Amino acid sequence: MNLVLQPMTWTDGYSQPDDYKIIHEGQTIGRICRLSNILSKEMWCWTHFGPRMFRHTPKGGIAYSLDDANAAFRAAWERHEQELQKSASQASTGGKRAILGTWADKVAVALLAITATVAAILALNVFTYPTRAETLGAAMGLFVVMAAGFVLPLWLILRVAVWVARVFGAEEAHGEKTICPTR
Repeated sequence: MNLVLQPMTWTDGYSQPDDYKIIHEGQTIGRICRLSNILSKEMWCWTHFGPRMFRHTPKGGIAYSLDDANAAFRAAWERHEQELQKSASQASTGGKRAILGTWADKVAVALLAITATVAAILALNVFTYPTRAETLGAAMGLFVVMAAGFVLPLWLILRVAVWVARVFGAEEAHGEKTICPTR
């Protein structure tokens, strides 16, 4: 992993000694700068910015030397990269963090698509409206009513079923391990 430390130069051309930006693959991802001498100790501030950081990855900190600040930033960045890889692999394998990761979400999306189709067919064929705008409005209204009355409550029930299955360990049969506190 290649992290480059470059002197920070602001858009107005101002630069200050002991103020650096951190570059990774051509993009600025962080900053390290020296704080004023507090209690006659050298102190450095480091921070990460740019792409989102994960909850368990520090976003910044204080160090007592430039080398310590570099090491702390590098360690946080490596944890960030590992979290990105873990998140990407979970998403590609259908992990818990994936979009539409549970079967309940997939069923709800399929039911919403069916509801939209049925609402459009009903508005076009069953009811007679003088203009296309009224027909489109009726189709959207039917979709909202059917989604709120049928699909969303069903989705909520399915989500609760998934949660209950996880709480009572139904996923253990699929090769996942449930972590339980020892007694």
